Amino acid sequence: MATLCELFLSDDVLDSIVSSSVVYARQKGNHSFQLTTDDLRLFVAILFTSGYCVLTSRRMHWECSPDVLNEAISKAMPRNRFQEILHFIDLANNNALDS
Repeated sequence: MATLCELFLSDDVLDSIVSSSVVYARQKGNHSFQLTTDDLRLFVAILFTSGYCVLTSRRMHWECSPDVLNEAISKAMPRNRFQEILHFIDLANNNALDS
């Protein structure tokens, strides 16, 4: 059975997003940023979950307060890692775009 992510994003699309995001991070001066397709799948799953469990701020899913903490999210990926991926996510290599 396919996961929700696989229904919307093929391996080729995920590979392209990973590649474009790493290139974008380098263009922005972050030469240590790494991303795998597994990281990206988890990132997308967190986006889907945070869209379903709406809070005033996505960061609240990682807070320790029991009324907002989402352990499925907070245990899956650290907040800072999620924010880093969110900062560098890029869907197209800007160097390869037609002018």
